[in-house]
Amino acid sequence: MRLLMSLLISTMLVLASSCQAPPPAQIPPDVGRFLEAQAQQNQRLAELQASWQQERQTLFEQRDQLEAERVELARLRNQEPVVAAAILTIGELILCLSPLLLAGMFLKMSTPLTSTDQLAEVLLLREETSRRAAAPLALPRDPLRPAPSLPCAAPGTTPSKGTTE
Repeated sequence: MRLLMSLLISTMLVLASSCQAPPPAQIPPDVGRFLEAQAQQNQRLAELQASWQQERQTLFEQRDQLEAERVELARLRNQEPVVAAAILTIGELILCLSPLLLAGMFLKMSTPLTSTDQLAEVLLLREETSRRAAAPLALPRDPLRPAPSLPCAAPGTTPSKGTTE
C-alpha cells in the first residue's frame, strides 16, 4: 500500500509540474502570429459591425422618409378630387350666370327713357293694338285644300253657269 501511495504521489507531482504555463520568452513564434492575426480580425470585425450599423441607420431613415412621402401623396390623392369638383362647380356657376350678367350690363349701358319717349311708346302700342283689333281675323288655310274660287262678276251682271248662289 505504501508503494501504491508513493506511486500516486509521484504521478501527481509530475502532472502538477507539467500544468504550469511556460514563461513568456518560451511562447512559440507561430502562436504570436496567430494572436496578432486574431487581433486584426477582431478589429476588422468591429469596424465592419460599426459600418453595418451605420448603413442600417441610413436605411431606417430612408424608410421613414419614404413613408412620409407616401402619406403626403395619399393626402394629395384624396384632396385633388375635392379641388377639381370645386373648380368645375365654380365654372358651371359662371357659365350659367353669364347670360344674366350680360343682360344686366346691357341694361346698365342703355339710356333711360324720358317721359315723352315713354308716352310715345304707349301711344304707338295702343295704335298697333287697335289696328290689329280692327283687321278681320284670317283663319289659317289648310295646305292640302285648294283655295275657294270666288266669282269675279261686275255689279249688275249675272253670274256664270258654273257658280251657285
